[in-house]
Amino acid sequence: MMFSVFYFYGVLREAAARGVQTVYSSVVHDKQVEFYFDGGVCGLGGGPYFYYIVLRDYEKVHNGTSPPCPPDPGIYKYIAVERSGSLGYSFVYVGPAVINLQANATVIYVNRAGDAFSFDLYLNVYNNSTGWLPSGYTVHLAYDGSVLSCSPISFSVPDGVISPAASGFSSWGR
Repeated sequence: MMFSVFYFYGVLREAAARGVQTVYSSVVHDKQVEFYFDGGVCGLGGGPYFYYIVLRDYEKVHNGTSPPCPPDPGIYKYIAVERSGSLGYSFVYVGPAVINLQANATVIYVNRAGDAFSFDLYLNVYNNSTGWLPSGYTVHLAYDGSVLSCSPISFSVPDGVISPAASGFSSWGR
């Protein structure tokens, strides 16, 4: 009688352990992934992904290779679903950023008309949000064309993203 009690207890324990292992192995995992923005195309790092869900006041489901970029200011949650059921997610922030443009010279003196001069420009963009910030900037110089001529007159930072609470830095010059 005692042997059958221990045997029955052992069978129950094995079945319970197998059940727990089955639950652990069937759990899908979600992870925070990088958001990218390049040439007007948005997406999530990692993958490959089966489809995307974009959350903001409503849900949008997108099949295909990449979801659309955020259309309006706000915070968006992008969720990408792998074929295994695992999720990759990223928060994206579209809105104001802290931008600081500086030059290495504020006043430049020349000896005579026709003299050339140069200076460096520094652009620092700080993302003060909790989501990825899609960014791309162009700086245009404003000057009196009757007094001097500048070349080039604009500088661009290609499309990219700035991670949450981070800075993006670009410099142009000589």
